[in-house]
Amino acid sequence: MAAEVIKLYQDENVEPLQNMTRYAAIDYNLLATKLAKYTNIDYNFLISALADEMERRQKAEQAQKKAAKAEASVKRRTTVGANGTVDPIRNKEDILKIARYFYDKGQLRNAAMFIIGCNIGLRGKDFCAIKIGDIPESGVYRLKERKTGKYRTVVLNNFAMQCYRELVASIPNHTDETPLFISQKGENQSIERSSFARILRNAGKDLNLPYKLGTHSMRKTFGYHLFMDNQQSPEILAYLQEMFGHTNSRVTLRYIGLEEEKRNKLYENLNYGFTLDDIKDITENKEK
Repeated sequence: MAAEVIKLYQDENVEPLQNMTRYAAIDYNLLATKLAKYTNIDYNFLISALADEMERRQKAEQAQKKAAKAEASVKRRTTVGANGTVDPIRNKEDILKIARYFYDKGQLRNAAMFIIGCNIGLRGKDFCAIKIGDIPESGVYRLKERKTGKYRTVVLNNFAMQCYRELVASIPNHTDETPLFISQKGENQSIERSSFARILRNAGKDLNLPYKLGTHSMRKTFGYHLFMDNQQSPEILAYLQEMFGHTNSRVTLRYIGLEEEKRNKLYENLNYGFTLDDIKDITENKEK
């Protein structure tokens, strides 16, 4: 009998009881005792079997959700253009190539967005959401980061401010509330992070550049060149770590693509003071 009930419970066409929490306080032992007065069925066994099956199904459902969540997480991390897999643009000539690429196509928004992004190093969501009125004439921009909830101040240098002014001048009838980087979907909509990531990937593909690009490439490019241009400063790594909100300097080096680069240099610079030609010379002299 219990097996038949469990089979019925497993039938896909039978809906399980909704809001099972309503039944959590039921005294099933007392219920089984009362039901046993009317029949010879072992209700204790039956209810126990049903409870076991419900628990099994609940655990299976939880495991399935956990597996789906893990799979989605892996997909996000391994998709080209995802934050964890994009590269900094290490060669400054390639940065210039991308900026020229956008200007040559008459894409002022994309050019200004790329240049400003590489000069202030914000996360994609914070960067795409900038409004015209957020940037004062001084170029000192204070924002509340969406990811951390912390306040941060960035400074647009002269180059970035020049791009900002040129872009603002090209936007008709703008107000302080107008998005700086307007989406093609509408005048009052900011461009989405994923849309600009696709634009950057297409630019990199057209220019045949050796990078995996996304919106986070601008942030990583900012960090990479800030470090490379200030290597003599003992504080630079600490500054970058604080800017990016990292827990330690190793995370920062890996984030801006320098940890692997430096590790590879260790292999390349290993020198025992002799070469293969030296070995061959010794062998040849012995043979003579």
